[in-house]
Amino acid sequence: MKFALFSLMMNLPNAVTGEAWTVQQKFANVLKQAMLAERLGFEAYGVGERHGAPFLS
Repeated sequence: MKFALFSLMMNLPNAVTGEAWTVQQKFANVLKQAMLAERLGFEAYGVGERHGAPFLS
């Protein structure tokens, strides 16, 4: 069986702390997630395309 991870790259403040990431921090985190998925043996990492806030396209 093959598994993939998927992100819509939604950039919202943390619901508990209110902390918000910059666009650069969010992109860096998505890349880290993709590399971790590869190390863990996932078949793919997908990034969805959405237009408009709070999504990054």
